[in-house]
Amino acid sequence: MKEKTFNEKEAVAVIQQMVNAGRYNIKQDAVHLLVWGWLILAACLVHYLSYLAQFPEGLYVWTVVIVLGMAASMYTGWKQGQQAKSQSYIDRINRYLWLGSLVPFAIAIGIGLTYDWIFAYPVFAAIFGWGNFISGGLLKYKPLVWGGVAAWIFAGLMLFFTGPEILLLMAAAIFLSYLVPGHMMMKQP
Repeated sequence: MKEKTFNEKEAVAVIQQMVNAGRYNIKQDAVHLLVWGWLILAACLVHYLSYLAQFPEGLYVWTVVIVLGMAASMYTGWKQGQQAKSQSYIDRINRYLWLGSLVPFAIAIGIGLTYDWIFAYPVFAAIFGWGNFISGGLLKYKPLVWGGVAAWIFAGLMLFFTGPEILLLMAAAIFLSYLVPGHMMMKQP
């Protein structure tokens, strides 16, 4: 069997290809942050305005958001999987991090359904703050880390309120933890 010898250009090309295969595309996370960020921000504002208008059915905006967000996430994840030549270690960790957060999110939904949504909103903000903090650390992307910290601060502030203003605090938490880092990520080269 004859071994193939590489010239210098071919060797550099192979090394570059290996580096690119292991490189994480930060924009793929930005898509998920922006989709969920805009959906949740809209739901917070619609729910808040429906509360002020004394329209209790406004609460159902969350059902629409969850269905749209899950559908968009599954479609986006499928498309990204189709386009990916390889999967990095960070891809796998991030996927398991966010899939694993579905259980605490489901528990928070159970808290809202069983007791009152006032108790669930700080839990939601704490969970997505935790996810963003860890994702930001993995990606070495400080705006996402600081977005996670902002979500935790707003989660703590929510504990001092019992009315619809919690929805405005949730909107602010989403804006700072999802939308600001998401739009910054999209500007990355």
